[in-house]
Amino acid sequence: MNQKKMKMVEERRYVNAAPKDGDVKFIDVDLEVNGVRVTGVARRHKYVIVRYVRPRGSVAYVFFELYSDVSKDELADAELLKHLVALNYENEIIKKRIEELRQFADKLEEQLRDLPVEIVVTLSSHKSHGHVEVKLTRQVDKDAFQRYVATCKTLGMKFDHTTRVWVYVPEWSQYVIVTYGP
Repeated sequence: MNQKKMKMVEERRYVNAAPKDGDVKFIDVDLEVNGVRVTGVARRHKYVIVRYVRPRGSVAYVFFELYSDVSKDELADAELLKHLVALNYENEIIKKRIEELRQFADKLEEQLRDLPVEIVVTLSSHKSHGHVEVKLTRQVDKDAFQRYVATCKTLGMKFDHTTRVWVYVPEWSQYVIVTYGP
């Protein structure tokens, strides 16, 4: 299993919100790794998606980009899942970056635990080399909305008017807010 090449791309957490499974068909599994309970795994295009329940009860989906083929039988292999959750396919620098982004997401999740939010930890995209986004998944009352905005500002997040989400960008990353088009 160790010869498989994958890298983490994104982690989506759903706090008090229904996860967006879409038409992805998960293979149900039950495995505990590093304090998280892995409940499913799926293959979607070039990604392996691992579904798990975080220690605080939120549901997370972690997307890993494939660099080698994985059969359906290998997909639910406990050793493969353990390696993915433990980030054993990442180098130490990337592991530290993922940990920093996850720690920020943990802080955000803790402070917004009673609001319906989606928290996205992105390691690599066309926007940055790593950032955390948060958005409300449904409308809330005025007081809850004000608390949401105040929490994001207090944590040093910036509002991205293009995508309509609050964003945390660590010093080691870049985030392109302006997109150039025709």
